[in-house]
Amino acid sequence: MKSEINRTASQDNIVLLVLALLGAALFFALFQRVTPAAKLHIELNRDEAEAAARDYLKSLDYNVAGFEENIMLVIDDKQESFLQAQNATPDERALIERHHPVAAWEIIYRHPETSERFQLMASPAGEVFHFEHILPTNVEGEMMPQAAARLLTRDFLAQHKGIDWEDYETVDAQMIKQEARTDHNFIWENRAPAAGGMKLRLKAIVLGDKIGGWMQQVQYPRDFSEEYTQRVNAANWFHAAGTVLLMLMAAISLVIFMLRFRAGEVGLRNALVLACFIFMCTLLFFINVVPAQGITRESLLSDNRGFYVVATYINILLLTVIVTVGVFLVWISGESLTREVWPEKLRAYDALFTGRFFFPEFGYAILRGAALAFIHLGCWYALVRAFIKQPEQWLVTSHYDEQIFSAFLPAGLPIFFGIYSAVLFTSYAPLFTLSFFNRRIKNTLVAAALTLLLFETVFSGTFTIHDRWWQAGFAVLIGVITYVFYWRYDLLTVSFGIGIATALPHAMTLLAQPDSGFRAAGWFSLSLLFALLIFGYIAIARGKQISDRTITPRYVRYLTERERLKMELEIARKAQLRMLPQQIPQLPGLDIAAHSEPAKEVGGDYYDFVTLDENRLGVVIGDVSGKGMPAALYMTLTKGFLQARALPHASPKEILCSMNRGFYQTADRNMFVSLFYLIFDPAQQTVMCARAGHNPIIIHKHASRYTKLLQPPGIALGLEKGEIFERIIQQETCSLEKGDTLVLYTDGLTEAMNNKREEFGEERLLDLIAGNNHGSAGDLLDLIRKEHRNFIGREDQFDDLTCVVVKIK
Repeated sequence: MKSEINRTASQDNIVLLVLALLGAALFFALFQRVTPAAKLHIELNRDEAEAAARDYLKSLDYNVAGFEENIMLVIDDKQESFLQAQNATPDERALIERHHPVAAWEIIYRHPETSERFQLMASPAGEVFHFEHILPTNVEGEMMPQAAARLLTRDFLAQHKGIDWEDYETVDAQMIKQEARTDHNFIWENRAPAAGGMKLRLKAIVLGDKIGGWMQQVQYPRDFSEEYTQRVNAANWFHAAGTVLLMLMAAISLVIFMLRFRAGEVGLRNALVLACFIFMCTLLFFINVVPAQGITRESLLSDNRGFYVVATYINILLLTVIVTVGVFLVWISGESLTREVWPEKLRAYDALFTGRFFFPEFGYAILRGAALAFIHLGCWYALVRAFIKQPEQWLVTSHYDEQIFSAFLPAGLPIFFGIYSAVLFTSYAPLFTLSFFNRRIKNTLVAAALTLLLFETVFSGTFTIHDRWWQAGFAVLIGVITYVFYWRYDLLTVSFGIGIATALPHAMTLLAQPDSGFRAAGWFSLSLLFALLIFGYIAIARGKQISDRTITPRYVRYLTERERLKMELEIARKAQLRMLPQQIPQLPGLDIAAHSEPAKEVGGDYYDFVTLDENRLGVVIGDVSGKGMPAALYMTLTKGFLQARALPHASPKEILCSMNRGFYQTADRNMFVSLFYLIFDPAQQTVMCARAGHNPIIIHKHASRYTKLLQPPGIALGLEKGEIFERIIQQETCSLEKGDTLVLYTDGLTEAMNNKREEFGEERLLDLIAGNNHGSAGDLLDLIRKEHRNFIGREDQFDDLTCVVVKIK
């Protein structure tokens, strides 16, 4: 058997290896041709771009020493989308990008006291194509005429940019009177339109008698701008839907957490460890990419600098807390739900949370996760290469690309992206949502399909595609692979798969750039991924096996013990139900129906039938003090006493007196049993009965339509050893007629309460019986149960409930 399992595992690993190699081959072969960010050709890193900006300002005799600064890479997805929409040739693309690059370094300087600002944009090679000097309106300057200002700008651009003014025509000229100077804006347009009707423009700004700025701009055709806006709006709707989905799942997980925490069905340790880890990772990530955050840029461009500085750090802290709390809630609830159906999926994570890393399952999770990543990436790149065709669909960069290039430390940032994506996806999707749906729907395949559609549709996947519906379709198709791996292996395998699939393309993007700093950052990230694979292999070969006992969380051991007790109680409940009559005895002249329902798994209510002879039937109903297992055990004892003492010639009083003596000698002093025993004789049309402290019996006389309580004196079994019991108890005999009805019940029926704390009561039961005794015994019993359920509503049943209806035929 073991050899067969090993052979199957080996075959499985071979298939994974083949598929992973095929996926890796597709990914590496298509990466440079398909990935938009790999084609940016960024020749300068952020420090070099800032140095180029300083040199340019120095050439204009500006000194920005002591100025605050922000450097970020800006990727113009609209321009890239336009070039793809026009299916631009390499020459057409080169012409437009020389004028206005798709990717550009934006460098902003701000004087901390005077609010003087400089904004520059440089191409990936460091050539400045946008310069703006921003001065407060109250700074003094010359009142230069428009003609002189125009000549000044033309001379400046001809000298610094080599502009041939024969190629340009003026499209706008404005003179702006400030408090202490006159400013001028000029816009020229290239006479030769670019691809697709795009217009290449020059703008110049004069502040007083000095050049205040110049910039190379592009103007898009209106029809393209409208189409682009529609597609971006659709993408924004998907993004908003993703945010709403995460908030909804976090809210549901909060409710589940509160309910299960009270029941002791969740453990805080694992979720707290993960929350602390993701808090640190997220905080470091957001701090590292501060330059790429729009709020940081606005803080330098706005007059209200202090507000934006405070808002930046509050935003970082708030986002970090939101992510951390969300992960904490979905993990703690999802872990509890998952352990009910797939506890084996969490075994590797349990080991990690106890500080164990060097064991074979961890190694297998790494290598199988890598296989998942390569299969995932290979499918994405193959589908995109085969089906995303220009000009219908546009393939653009993601906001993560801007963050990687703009970060203070790009090295290792792809790994942070991988960890961040892996934790968020595995926590929200397979761990929580899939388990939640599976618990509600009771169908794993349907639950997986719903989870797949929800998460893969609204989240971005490996590529950003306009039209967004193509991206969603690809994500759903490829997402099936992830859920197959989760079903086949475990959660840690999926985490490594998502993490590597996220980190690897970003590392390769850094490696594809000409700048040596970015290439070094890419190699650093790739080396970390390679080291992870090596560690996984060593863990498989030399890692030590771990036992479940050493890694299972304490609350899970408690739940396991509780489940064992629950199973034992279920066995006890079934055994107790088998001790109750399995079928109603058929005696001429009697129509009988009975029902018993314990408040817990087992209870202390009891009813039974004793066939005395062919004409007489003994009927007993009882209620043991208390509930649960102790009451059930004494109920069993009571049944044994009755079966031993209910002799054909004995009267109800004699039987109860004998049972009391036996029960008193056997039971604890704090236990007692109320009992009502009746002997029916249909041939003589009589019932003889005795009561041991039980609820009265209700008798409805059909002929006189009179309902009364039958309540002969008597105290419960076990309260007294015999003398007082036998002196108090009395026996009664009643005559019966056709149509008469007797209802036996326990106090769980009459003392049941609704949400207003009102009891069902004997009066309500008497009225119900008096007005509904024309049908069979079963009909009346069903009506009593229905009225009882309607009365208590959603309130819990706090006591055992038993009812027996006997009708004279």
